[in-house]
Amino acid sequence: MAKYDWPKLKTEYITGEFESLKVFAEAKGMPYKTLRNNATGWIDKKRAKSGQKQEKVIERTIAKQVETEAEINTKHYELWKAFVDKAQALMATAETPGQIKTLAEVIEKAQKGQRLARGMDIDKPPAGDEQKAINIIFRDTGRKDESC
Repeated sequence: MAKYDWPKLKTEYITGEFESLKVFAEAKGMPYKTLRNNATGWIDKKRAKSGQKQEKVIERTIAKQVETEAEINTKHYELWKAFVDKAQALMATAETPGQIKTLAEVIEKAQKGQRLARGMDIDKPPAGDEQKAINIIFRDTGRKDESC
């Protein structure tokens, strides 16, 4: 009968946290030379297993990071949406050109925040001219623009 169960020892070494064959031999109370003579290919298999393990750790870490970033972006988007809804309600009560201009600036910032939360380009200039938009609002409401 064999003194050592080599298949079991091989599995234990490859899957264990032993830094070398010598450390493993000492932990098992066996002569290092005996282990070395019977452990052909074990080191390469341990390195391969370690590489596979590291790849899985990286993949899972990246997946968790993506999930966390997606949750954060979703929360940001929901906050910006609520903010835009509030600004829209305030727009109905705006009386002066200065109030409308301030709300327009706030809405522009909110749009940039929403675009950022969606992963879109925030540097793209908004369509239209701010003063032209204010003039149209006042023209349509019959009020006079006194902001200039």
